[in-house]
Amino acid sequence: ALDGVAALWIGADQGFGSSKLGHLLYRLTEIAGERFGQDNEETWVNTGIVKMLNSIQIHLSVGLNCSPEADSTLLRDDIYRLVYLMTIPLIQNLIHHVLTEEGNEFVDLYLSAVMPRVSACDVNLANEIYLDSTGLLTEDQKETWVESLQKAYSCFRLTCEDIGTYVSNETFPVCSQGQQPTVLAG
Repeated sequence: ALDGVAALWIGADQGFGSSKLGHLLYRLTEIAGERFGQDNEETWVNTGIVKMLNSIQIHLSVGLNCSPEADSTLLRDDIYRLVYLMTIPLIQNLIHHVLTEEGNEFVDLYLSAVMPRVSACDVNLANEIYLDSTGLLTEDQKETWVESLQKAYSCFRLTCEDIGTYVSNETFPVCSQGQQPTVLAG
């Protein structure tokens, strides 16, 4: 089953660290990494995901999760780290599509992946982040929206550094995590 997860992440025809070859989430993560200044051959996110998948595979193959004396927190921590890493390109791509207004259907897609965890963490913050189905914002609204989304990073156990800085010709709000909601989800 874990091999299936790896196959769905990496996909066919994927070149190491390539944002041009491949068809699935690995490539999407490479593209997002380029947009957020994290492209160094292979994004650190993809490196971490492959590492976590291998670590989980080792835990499962040696029966770490089934042994009474085993520390099951190792497996749990790896799974949490995997989810944390897989969340980063979702947020990066959400920011990109909101700021560039390229493909509003993608705004809906990424919001669908992000909003349930924000809502479980802080309902008021989720209401600030929620966009109607058009996903269109004025330039002033975009900055406020990004700042609200940045407040939600802690709901995912993420930091400004994890997400990176959006690389574009436009001004991007400097990430400041200030007041953080309590993490209750994710």
